[in-house]
Amino acid sequence: MLVSTLVETYLAWVKTHRAENTWMMTRSTMNNLARRLGEAQAESLKIHPIEDWLDLTGWSKPNTQLIALYRLSAMLSWAVKRELISHNPIKGKLELPHGTSRGRECVISNDTFNLLCGSACPHFSMFLIGMWETGCRPSEVAGLRVQDYDNEHGLWILGKHKTAYKTGERVVPLSPMAVKCSDWLLERKHSDYLFTDPKHHQWDRSRWIFFMRRLVRKLELPTTITCYSCRHSFAVRLLERGVSMYDVASLLGHKSIRMVERHYGHVGTNIARLKEILAV
Repeated sequence: MLVSTLVETYLAWVKTHRAENTWMMTRSTMNNLARRLGEAQAESLKIHPIEDWLDLTGWSKPNTQLIALYRLSAMLSWAVKRELISHNPIKGKLELPHGTSRGRECVISNDTFNLLCGSACPHFSMFLIGMWETGCRPSEVAGLRVQDYDNEHGLWILGKHKTAYKTGERVVPLSPMAVKCSDWLLERKHSDYLFTDPKHHQWDRSRWIFFMRRLVRKLELPTTITCYSCRHSFAVRLLERGVSMYDVASLLGHKSIRMVERHYGHVGTNIARLKEILAV
């Protein structure tokens, strides 16, 4: 099977079985692969052309290359399971670049967050607060409908989210500030969605990225700050307070602590060290 044919088949499956945001990002990477290596046989892929593909795309950051390779390997493994190809030709053969944790790079302080909110328009400020107070992903806050807010119990019920295919419906407990924010939006609703942009439309990825980049540029803040900074900072704040990784993972919507350990394990290590110091 040609790489181009496999990419087309795989993307059709991802679009049906995964979240829209996952499909869009996977499509971008895999279509790029198809343009470069589309005429090659999928089960005969060689390491050197793949390395050339990564170099020629201009993906210079290790994290970006690492994500591209994970997506490629996931597609090949998917094809093996469905007997479209006999084996994954890159399994165990490719040296993966050493990525860095995004969580460590883009954590922001309370002061920085307050500065962002104070300088943003009311709609984007509310969007930021929704992520900061709950640890939800931008796509989860953007997709939250009015009927998903249980104001009686102070909960968001997320039917659609990034890992819904694995974890099912996600229940998000709300802090007092998140409840206050949700109630304020509910009273002024102009849409089926709880959080909307200044034109009362659902936030989409291009819009929230544009608003955050413009805000970061205006305030001359580090370019590592993104909407995801709210989620990462939420996790770090809890871990620094001594909340267990299991509880943090649950609040972030993970089934295990693997992702928490990967991105925030350094925080837990610091806590343990400080506790040892205090015990002396």
